[in-house]
Amino acid sequence: MESSANGHVIIMGCGPTWVDCPFDTETWSVNYGYALTKGRRLDKLFFFDNPYHSPKDKTMLKDLAKMDCEIISPWRVDLPNYRRYPVEEIIKHFHSRYFANTIAYMIAYALYTGITTIDLYGVDHIAYTEYHLAKACVEHWIGRALGMGIEVNIARGSALCRTNDGRLYGIDGLVKDPVEMLLA
Repeated sequence: MESSANGHVIIMGCGPTWVDCPFDTETWSVNYGYALTKGRRLDKLFFFDNPYHSPKDKTMLKDLAKMDCEIISPWRVDLPNYRRYPVEEIIKHFHSRYFANTIAYMIAYALYTGITTIDLYGVDHIAYTEYHLAKACVEHWIGRALGMGIEVNIARGSALCRTNDGRLYGIDGLVKDPVEMLLA
């Protein structure tokens, strides 16, 4: 599998922090994220929603046919820029079937293709949204990336890899530094 020319990729979701995306390196987006990228760099679009689900989706397929980026999907679509997502290969490679949303598939794909730096914008998984339910899965794949030595940068404002209050459990709020307390 190939990776981006410089090993660096931006994965852009549709959450609020997408507006901070610099589009300054290879940029991948998710499902309807293409609508946010008009006039900006988009190299790959990962489309995991069923493109045959509703009449709205048929209109979307016409939009995708006009795009000059690669469309990666597990669904077979008749587009000149279509490429099949290697689901079976990635499941076998990572010994995991833990995929709760498209972002998780995108991170796994980045790892599988040799990406060395991942920047996440618009991947916010804020509480009380449908994405909150997939937060643990995305954090699982971020953890796997970090464990492989991959640099992962998460947009400020995202809820990923943060505690609810931003504090270290049992540590923040102590009068002294915990290391100083152990050495005392």
